[in-house]
Amino acid sequence: MTRRIVAVLTVALVLSACGGGVDTSPLPGAAPAIQLPAGGTSLTLSAGSTTAQLSVSEAGYSGTYTATSSNTAVATVAPGSVQSSAASRALQAKVMSSSQGSATFTVSAVQNGSATITITDDNGHSTSFSVVVSGIASGPVSLLPVSLTFTGSAQTQSVTITDPGAQTFTVSGCSGIATLGPVANGAFTITSVAAGSCTVTVSDGFHQATVAVSVTTLGVPIQ
Repeated sequence: MTRRIVAVLTVALVLSACGGGVDTSPLPGAAPAIQLPAGGTSLTLSAGSTTAQLSVSEAGYSGTYTATSSNTAVATVAPGSVQSSAASRALQAKVMSSSQGSATFTVSAVQNGSATITITDDNGHSTSFSVVVSGIASGPVSLLPVSLTFTGSAQTQSVTITDPGAQTFTVSGCSGIATLGPVANGAFTITSVAAGSCTVTVSDGFHQATVAVSVTTLGVPIQ
């Protein structure tokens, strides 16, 4: 028992003399090399280009890469074409490298601002680059009115769109019941065609809102 206690004390003294514990510094080796679209050391995303792929490589490496975003409210990063739908939740994506030590990630814009994407290997080596997102509609999409009633066919009413920063909109829905006019000067028209109920959806590419449409005959709704 005395010998065992002496041995434990000896090990403790040696660890204390060497710094007090396990060495957690990165293992020897190179940091992952990141190749961004069109080269460069930073990435810019906008309304016309909301996603970008980046390649990561490390010679002789066969482990996993971990990608993190410093601000997931601005930009997220995920393996391949897989994207998070929860922008407010911290995202950590891991992919296995190929036999050449390479992997691919996709960065997606969420909102205007800046973020830093960091790629880390299993050995503790990391490389970072900045992402700037601009030109994204700040939202939300606001429509007025939010519901329309038509008492016959060939009647037209207008809907006004409010969406700070948005430049283009997609309007869809109500096929066979109503026709939709193009968006011009922040508004579009809905024209009744046949009796029924439907929903028109307006999207700026990131946010959307809806208008409930009801078309009746002689004032009596058709179920």
